[in-house]
Amino acid sequence: MEFIPGSFYELVVVEIREENENKYIYLSDGIRETYRVKPYDFQLEWEADLLPDKMKVFVCDVNLMNGLPYLIQARKEVLEHCYTEWGEEYPFKIMAIETDKNTGAIYYDLKDDFGIRHRYYPQPDEPKREVSDIFSLQVNGIDVKEGNNAFLKLNYIPDKEEKPITRQALPHTTEKEEESKFGREDNFTEFKSTIVFPAGGTEPDIDRQMQQILKIIAGFQNKEGGKLLIGINDSGNVCGINQDYPYLNTSQKDPYNNYQPNTDGFENKIRTAVHHSLGQLSNSKISFEFNSEEGLDYCCITINKVLRPVFLNETKLFQRAGNMTQILTGDEITWFIEDRMIQRNNLQNQHLNLAKQENAQQINEQEEAPATTSRPSVTKPTVHPEPAATQPKDSIWFFMTFYKSGDWSYQTKAVNSEEVIFEIPIMKSLKKERLLMVYANGCINMVCPYDIINPTRTNGKRKYKTKGKRYQNGWNTDSRIINMYTAHRQDLISVQSEDSSGNKYIKIHNVSAVSVHNSLHSAGNIVVNPKFHAIPIAVHHLASVYRNSMSSLIVKDYQTSTILGFNQNDRNIQSNLNALKKILGRLNKK
Repeated sequence: MEFIPGSFYELVVVEIREENENKYIYLSDGIRETYRVKPYDFQLEWEADLLPDKMKVFVCDVNLMNGLPYLIQARKEVLEHCYTEWGEEYPFKIMAIETDKNTGAIYYDLKDDFGIRHRYYPQPDEPKREVSDIFSLQVNGIDVKEGNNAFLKLNYIPDKEEKPITRQALPHTTEKEEESKFGREDNFTEFKSTIVFPAGGTEPDIDRQMQQILKIIAGFQNKEGGKLLIGINDSGNVCGINQDYPYLNTSQKDPYNNYQPNTDGFENKIRTAVHHSLGQLSNSKISFEFNSEEGLDYCCITINKVLRPVFLNETKLFQRAGNMTQILTGDEITWFIEDRMIQRNNLQNQHLNLAKQENAQQINEQEEAPATTSRPSVTKPTVHPEPAATQPKDSIWFFMTFYKSGDWSYQTKAVNSEEVIFEIPIMKSLKKERLLMVYANGCINMVCPYDIINPTRTNGKRKYKTKGKRYQNGWNTDSRIINMYTAHRQDLISVQSEDSSGNKYIKIHNVSAVSVHNSLHSAGNIVVNPKFHAIPIAVHHLASVYRNSMSSLIVKDYQTSTILGFNQNDRNIQSNLNALKKILGRLNKK
């Protein structure tokens, strides 16, 4: 097929495929399937069975060597797909404030809820805005010009406080003239009329609409939490979820499909979808409340913040921004994951520091107390403040303390002593996961904290060791501990080493590749083999969410001791290596 620059063509959509860490929509002319265009954010959400049959594209140029065209999507068709109601208000986020080189006028570089960029020139009477501000504009059509130039006709509405945003026409709405008691959509509130009927449609499609519900839940959990009100239209009026009940079992993907046509079935349907698409942790951080008004049921889902990234279907990362839910791409994902890890580390350090301060204060009080022969008072256990409602409800199970002598102990408070060489708080969520003990000789001993503190006896029953008692054989004193981490079994271990010639190597192992031992003083598994005349430089724990971005550095499970990894000068790994260095560098600065 011959392509002419400046022309439009309609090609068959084949699939969305990832290539060199970027995603493209691949197209076919019936003969070749090698044409591709970059997707917009909303298209990254398309499932395989929801892809359109065809797509109109514009030829920007043609490669003279191979005849392949450089294609972009036909902008007019994209805008018509996303914006279906003229005269309605839509939210936009300011990505940059620029100056028009031709006229000298100031304009906003905007990004909408679909990931499409727009240029908007503010009027003199408009409020002054800054980068990252989110505000609403009225869309009054599309202005089409020569080539692939198509633009939204955007107008600022001065009295927008009196005009609630109405982005879609939804079924069974009950109009009210007074201001909604639910307020308006913002950074912490979202309205949805249904989990069955997609926006702008009248035919039920629960699978498609549930993806929108899941996206919103993930977006709130990846921000600061919020509330999702279902059965409330975009104007903030009750429209009810009663019309959803008969369709709860119409999914083509849900194998359960045995939901009762009532509020219990409604909650179970959403929880099942959250569990399978976002994970059990996400499911544990939402709660439901149902109310009724004039015979119409509506649902309020309280969504708590999660300090671990919540991915939709393990691939897509959404975050709330104003009254929009945006998909994160590229570096946005890296920065978000780093920020979440820093927040988790800070929260854990706060618990640790607070425990140390309270323990020191208690010791001082005991030393200053006057001598008495009366019965000693019973010290009440320290009560740590609960995290905010939007924080994960995790807390410290016990502190594991390791001493210079080789002993170890566990207790509810940190130990203030010069004899301590390492002390690590074991969070309740990690007590049955993994504790990694990293040694200077290139070995890692990995244990399950629960099995160490509450071991199984010879009779097959478990019994806790004595709290606060110092036990022998706490670590392998034949080497030196260089670090300790708690980790989930699906997480990763980054290992950097250097040989006697000064060559530096890097590799990443699955935590599950290291054997779990029953003893704290075991030598552990070799990850930097001395036969290569190398020593470990640094060993770091990485959350499992980095798996895709670090894929080229992950070695096979059986290679823990057989290779040092990749030479850090290898050009083939520079992209992943730079990303890893950036992540670790930012974490170390914090």
